[in-house]
Amino acid sequence: AAQCLLGLSCVALTSACQFEYAYAQLTAPGGTVGGATYSTITWTGAPIATAISYSGSSINFTLPGVYRFSVSYRPGSSADVWTLWRTYSLGLSRPVGNSGGFGNLNPDPSVHTIEWFAEISDVSGLYQIQFGRLGASSMPVIVTVPIQSVTFPAFVATIQRLHYGYGTFEAPVQGFPGPASVPILFDNSPFSLGTAFSGKRLSVTRPGPYRWTMHYRPGSTADDWNGVRVMQNGRSLGHSCGHGMTATSQPGPVSWNFVFEVPVLRPFSVEYSRLTTSLGGGSNPQAIVETQAPYLLGTMQLLTDDFAALEGNAQTLGLGWNPIVLARMSLGRGITFSTSSNTYVYFRQAGVYRVTVQWRPGVAGDCWTSLRLWDVNAATITGISNGMGLLVSGSTDAGVHVLTFLARVTNFGYATNPHQIQFGRYELSGTCTMVVAAPTAMYGEAYPALSVSVERLGA
Repeated sequence: AAQCLLGLSCVALTSACQFEYAYAQLTAPGGTVGGATYSTITWTGAPIATAISYSGSSINFTLPGVYRFSVSYRPGSSADVWTLWRTYSLGLSRPVGNSGGFGNLNPDPSVHTIEWFAEISDVSGLYQIQFGRLGASSMPVIVTVPIQSVTFPAFVATIQRLHYGYGTFEAPVQGFPGPASVPILFDNSPFSLGTAFSGKRLSVTRPGPYRWTMHYRPGSTADDWNGVRVMQNGRSLGHSCGHGMTATSQPGPVSWNFVFEVPVLRPFSVEYSRLTTSLGGGSNPQAIVETQAPYLLGTMQLLTDDFAALEGNAQTLGLGWNPIVLARMSLGRGITFSTSSNTYVYFRQAGVYRVTVQWRPGVAGDCWTSLRLWDVNAATITGISNGMGLLVSGSTDAGVHVLTFLARVTNFGYATNPHQIQFGRYELSGTCTMVVAAPTAMYGEAYPALSVSVERLGA
């Protein structure tokens, strides 16, 4: 039990370690949200849930602690107003954690994936995931269309209890000059256990692999190659995929999600890279009632169980369901991929896993898109994301997109039970083929075309 409380790796699971697990994936169909300053999602499914339950829009937690929340959805057509997500305690009558602030293009058929932390202290009360829109502007999130008879939700929320080695880091308004790779300045850390910051320098109390997520609203920008990396003493510890921007005015959130490894206990920085042009500083979000969202929100979490950081090169993904072709594994423990059948991923143990993919779609049509984890031998879906489209300008979506979802792996074993991470594209026409291009290297960093991470959450 002491190991669980410290967040130490529990590969040989004990009952005490299992008791500390708490995670869930909640799903909902399309519908209009907003229309009030804060509105809620009526959840209709929980394909995976341990120590967390729901009833309508209310969520019940069995275990207190700090939790990671994510919500993924396709915004659709709605006014560009300041927006945020937050976790609200009905028992305490106050918010207990929130995202950064952002807006949206109108229309915006792509995906918004937002992550934040919240503290669950009152397990006798109920909680809600609330959607805040300045001026009570509504947003119609449309019903998804099946891909080869496979249905998927319009909203996916994931919830995960954290243990040790985590933190959130807020940043003030700042620009990112180019051509350059510059460290991000942080000024606040609402949640922290085993992590710290001082301006542009972050530190941890335990070496190891960490997940980094970040989102913010860029504002006025130009389409240029971008990337985010973690640097320590001139050495790269990990990076995002390479990507561009979808529009000259980017009010929607730009999100990143990748894994890096801290080898020694020395400060490090998170750098924003631009190939040729500078990126403006944007503006501070407006408060929505009592909640003031930060300009930029980063989160960091120590990975204590099996994980893999995988990368894919340029590739074309056609209609229907097609596996991602993997090129390399930069970091990993307990999860491998086949270099001969380079679409296969292998797990050494059963359990619930988080699957995250980050990519720049490139030349593609705006067609319904989803991700799933496919058990090859059993020919079954073990987990699936929400549905999304693409924000195509001309024939290209140059922006960065992130999908994250949970999957339950029951068939495991190296070289015996392969799984594939598959993209689904609605087969309307040939324009739905997605041509993911190779990014241009920047400042000694070879940013991949696709960044894939897989993380075991528990049994």
